Amino acid sequence: MTTDGGWGWCIVIATFLCTFVIAGTAYSFSIIYVALLEAFGKSKATTAWIGSISLFCFTLSMPFGVALAGRFGHRKIVMTSGLVAVIGFLSSAFVTNLYQLYFTYGLLVGCGGGIVYITSVDIVGNYFKKKLSIALGLAMAGTGAGQFVMSLLCQMLVDHYGWRGMLIFVSGIAAHVCAAGALLRPIGSMQTVAKDSQHPYEEVELNENKVEKCAMNSHNDESISKSAEEKASLEEVEVIHHKESRKQSDDAMIHNEQNSLSSFFMRLCGQQLIQNPVFLIQVAIGLGQSAGTIIVLVHIVKRARELGIADTPSSFIVSAMGLAQLVGRPVFGSVGHSPKVKPYVLYSFAMATCGVSVAISIYTTSYAAQLVTMILFGACVGGYIIHIPIIMAFFHGSEQLGNGTAMILQTHGIMGLVVAPLSGWMRDTSGNYIGAFWLSSVLFSMSALLALTLPLVDAQVKRRQARKEIS
Repeated sequence: MTTDGGWGWCIVIATFLCTFVIAGTAYSFSIIYVALLEAFGKSKATTAWIGSISLFCFTLSMPFGVALAGRFGHRKIVMTSGLVAVIGFLSSAFVTNLYQLYFTYGLLVGCGGGIVYITSVDIVGNYFKKKLSIALGLAMAGTGAGQFVMSLLCQMLVDHYGWRGMLIFVSGIAAHVCAAGALLRPIGSMQTVAKDSQHPYEEVELNENKVEKCAMNSHNDESISKSAEEKASLEEVEVIHHKESRKQSDDAMIHNEQNSLSSFFMRLCGQQLIQNPVFLIQVAIGLGQSAGTIIVLVHIVKRARELGIADTPSSFIVSAMGLAQLVGRPVFGSVGHSPKVKPYVLYSFAMATCGVSVAISIYTTSYAAQLVTMILFGACVGGYIIHIPIIMAFFHGSEQLGNGTAMILQTHGIMGLVVAPLSGWMRDTSGNYIGAFWLSSVLFSMSALLALTLPLVDAQVKRRQARKEIS
């Protein structure tokens, strides 16, 4: 049962706060990346592995997060994973060499943040159906807001306190995820509380007290005593009935526990999705779009500085991209809510525009041109990311929203593990970022074309299913 409102808007606010902190720090890694290059003096490829491992763990942990939320509840999983991310940020501030960050920042921050992100997004689909596009657009706008605020904040903290002090401050900010997670109340919990408040034992006690009082006041009245005895006998029947129903409910709970374990592993593996050709095309699209995005996000600040742009304006480009995402996600979500607009067309348009903006940025080297092209890029990144769960619900149903989105976002981690070091190696070999950014543009264009084939493949799959049912 969905509400399409009510407490669902509190869920949207909580998800906004979770994505603000977690995704905002993840998208601001380019600032941390530059500080670590200067601090440890390692190569760009070696340093980029920190972000690659973090992104890989971020997305790899997502299916586990969805499965665990189905088993233990969204609230518990978000609060626990948020604590893991806090420990990761805090311990990263005290490392003595670069390779320790592979574990503290890469593994702990990545896994904790990934589970927080997907679990908080997944519960939005439980509260919304008709207004799902709008709700997801607002909830996931926290990523853009976080990128805008956290990139400026991280740069300011690095300038004043160094990268270690910055990570300590960020760990404190990340602790607010636990508070936001407390708002993720399971749908229908208020009805359960209301029912539990009317406990049969309480009624029995009240009725027994009434019977005792009646018996004391009418000791010599046989008619009243008989009625009291009848009431008491009725209450005894109610107690016996309640005990029997309680035993049956306990047996049902044991049976549900066994079923939940099997559903946990079924949901984790996503067997229904991986057998669907439409989903496999979505995976291919995810590989292209993630590779294109990672190249830009990891290297945009460093490339801007190599073009002669100062440190603070270079960092502001990342903030402007985040602000554009903040605006782009609810705008794309609102446009996608219209029945006249097909979500896969908007999905393709966003990725194609990303490819065009990256290609333009290669040859427009002024600060104003870099800022404009990256604002356009950021808005369309927000547009295609918000449509990943929307496309999932459109082709596979809202019940596959969380697990399917998690599996698609896993491709971002897989490509991040490869593309960030590869693009850093391309820069070290060629002496510039032209080849790496052209690769990003081409991958976005290919993904946009694949997105347009989704309805064709889906129609073919449905025709095959219809033929099997007839035969």
